[in-house]
Amino acid sequence: MRETSNNLQQQNSQQPKQFRGGEKKVMKKKIASAAIAASMIIPMAVPAFAATTTPSDVVGTPVQSAVEELTALGIINGYTDGTFKPENSITRAELAKIIVVATGNEASAKLMQNVAPTFKDVKANEWYTGYINVAAAKGFIQGYNGEYRPGDTVKFEEVAAILVRALGYKEANLGGQWPYNYIIAGQDAGLFGDLTVATGTSANRGVVAQMASNALNAWLVSYDKDGALIEPGTEGSKKLISKLGATEDATLLTDSVDDQDQIVLSTGPADVDDNFIVTGGESLTDLLGHTVTVLKKNGKVVSITDATSSSNIVTGKLTAAQADILDADTVLVTNSAGTKLTLNADADLHLYVNNTEVDSTNDDLAKDQNVVVILNNKKVQAVLAVNTLSNLVVDDVEEYDDYLLVNTKSGDSYQVNKNTIVTLNGKAAKASDLKENDIISVVANGDDADQAVTLTATRNSVTGDLDGHEEVVKGATHTHYYTVNGKDYKYVGAAASLDDSNVDSEYTFYLNANGEVAYFEAVNAADSSAFGVVYSVETGSFVVDGQAQATNKKVVYYSFADQKKVTAYTTAAKAGDLAEGTLTEIFFDEDGLVDFDGPNNNKTPKVLDIASTSETVSSVSASSLKTEEKGSYTLNSNTAYYFVKYGTDGKVSSVSAATADDLTKGDVVSVQQNKGTASYVLITENKDAAEDLAQVQGLFVGTSTKKVGDTTHFYVKLAVNGTVTSYEVTEALYDVLTDDTTGAEVNEVITLPAGSGVYDVATSPAVPVISSLAALNGVVVDRNNNQITDTNGTTTVTTDDVVYLVNSATQYYVIDADGNYSKSTLTKVQELSKKTADYDTVVVKTGETAGSSEYAGVVIVVAK
Repeated sequence: MRETSNNLQQQNSQQPKQFRGGEKKVMKKKIASAAIAASMIIPMAVPAFAATTTPSDVVGTPVQSAVEELTALGIINGYTDGTFKPENSITRAELAKIIVVATGNEASAKLMQNVAPTFKDVKANEWYTGYINVAAAKGFIQGYNGEYRPGDTVKFEEVAAILVRALGYKEANLGGQWPYNYIIAGQDAGLFGDLTVATGTSANRGVVAQMASNALNAWLVSYDKDGALIEPGTEGSKKLISKLGATEDATLLTDSVDDQDQIVLSTGPADVDDNFIVTGGESLTDLLGHTVTVLKKNGKVVSITDATSSSNIVTGKLTAAQADILDADTVLVTNSAGTKLTLNADADLHLYVNNTEVDSTNDDLAKDQNVVVILNNKKVQAVLAVNTLSNLVVDDVEEYDDYLLVNTKSGDSYQVNKNTIVTLNGKAAKASDLKENDIISVVANGDDADQAVTLTATRNSVTGDLDGHEEVVKGATHTHYYTVNGKDYKYVGAAASLDDSNVDSEYTFYLNANGEVAYFEAVNAADSSAFGVVYSVETGSFVVDGQAQATNKKVVYYSFADQKKVTAYTTAAKAGDLAEGTLTEIFFDEDGLVDFDGPNNNKTPKVLDIASTSETVSSVSASSLKTEEKGSYTLNSNTAYYFVKYGTDGKVSSVSAATADDLTKGDVVSVQQNKGTASYVLITENKDAAEDLAQVQGLFVGTSTKKVGDTTHFYVKLAVNGTVTSYEVTEALYDVLTDDTTGAEVNEVITLPAGSGVYDVATSPAVPVISSLAALNGVVVDRNNNQITDTNGTTTVTTDDVVYLVNSATQYYVIDADGNYSKSTLTKVQELSKKTADYDTVVVKTGETAGSSEYAGVVIVVAK
């Protein structure tokens, strides 16, 4: 049994219910490289167990999933202090109870509580008597010369033997001697996954829980009339968990529990129990399209167990493009071994693209499309097409109330919620485990491209000089190879490649799961503690705090370390060639005097005359800066940026921090570099013409500020087409949004007016900055006549007074009764808007018109 991904904070590793709604205002924080600390642990009562509570001492351990599973199913209990104590020993009497409950025989144990025990050392009417009697009657347990020894601790091989018998294996048919006959059978049945076989040792509570969980998810076996074992997992086979109660097999058609606490099966929607769990350490996402065994109690689903054997799963690529695949009689697949297969399709075939079911038969699936094909009774019951975004580079991870947001260096972001499967270097992980420069592959949701279904991360890097570079050209394809430390690596990243000019420079190369370079950055980081821009160097006699200085040089410079202007003193001898208007590496002697001419440690100061080294930027990207005069420089996360301004006297008048975003074509810069990599970029003339900004509309999420040097920047965060994005605004617009009385509330529609540079308050806005959910452009909507209809082929939003046109840019949202939003569609909004008793409808215009009609920018249905 594999580990289950815990994607958020400490929580039930198998609880599959999806998070509901969007982000809460001002509840975000940046996550450090270490994992998030544990959230609160709720005390656990015995014998009741809530699936949302995990014993505190198994969280993050290999047995977490197994313990959650068995406690949710009522097979094993924790302690009243909220712990499980996985290292504690377990007795043979306790093991008898576990196996009897796990095989659905607890009712029989109660009936046999007062029956005379089979074993002479088992007392009548003890808590364990009925369990031992049933286990003996079923042939699960054996004794020692007429004794059972109920108080003895149980051995590893004894647990294996009892579970093997429970699965239907017969000792007479097992080869070999005790205990290896049972160990071999247990190995074949999959009982020891995530465990080390340790015969002769006591099995603790954690080991027993893991082995019992593995057994529940193992196939029951049977023998033919000649006593030969029938291959486990053949059509019609059941798993041990099927003995726990009323079960049925069905196809799982959903990858999460919906807002109504339901899952969708081929037999229809089904309510889930409060303790609902997916067994085997798997998730609903893992089992989408599979045949599953559904265990119900009191009409509600208690557990889902995979009932699809590995032989019924084909992983590969489509052999040929298949249009109308849902209507096709066959599915053409080339499996992972390269064998071309023609598979018969079931009449009720389901097609999923990145876990979202596609109900149209007109979707073409291209040749070589990655697919997983699920079979049942030798027919294809589901095809899962997978489109993976690869070689993305993690920038940082942000935490919100209901999800984590993984930001990449390309600017794209992906939401990770409780249903997302996250792995790091092949092991189950949390999104909070990710670090900057991890290389990830994402399978995004078919309906919401920003929602990650799976996120696979690799953390592997090599550091060294670029010893060689080769570019291979085939047609229009250019492939680059790097030689580092004597080994060749293929470059597959999105940024511009290194070239021959970068040879002999030192880099850290970040590798993907295939060992290819997906990202690189120069190793040399600028040491801000020793650098600054010199304003002036004066000669004279100086008095500081009433004391005459025994020096004749005053140096005023902008310290990159302190981010401010600093005054220091020195002597003429030590000042040497220190000059104003330079970017300088500054040293001090033991007396605190600037020591430029004879620096400590025999270092030679790095000096850049700013005025005489100016260059004009011809192009700039995330990884490179090209100038008209000197060629290109590599940019990386260590590169520092500053604005340097001159006064009318031609001297430096101010220095302030800048960012890579401030650097644009046409700027005049001076660059301090090391082996072709820019350590400092000083922007002396900023030619950045104010960028034209298009109008933006979205749901209000929150606001933030960021201080860069002495300048404060203001931002508003909006959900636009379901994606949360930050936009820089002026302080005036920020004040409008944050006003205590009239400011924006979460989920209200914000319209940022078109302009240039930074979004600002419009003089005569066509649409208000803030549109309340209670009003339609300031007019209360007439709910009786408000519907969304298709009229004469033109999609419109109609109120009793106004017709609003809808186009491809129109956004649709549903806001539930708890105030949580979700991205929606025209069809869904149309359906809900007609339910006027349950929903209000809000339309916010764009300000654009077509004839006498206006365009709808955002359409929202709000649960009452």
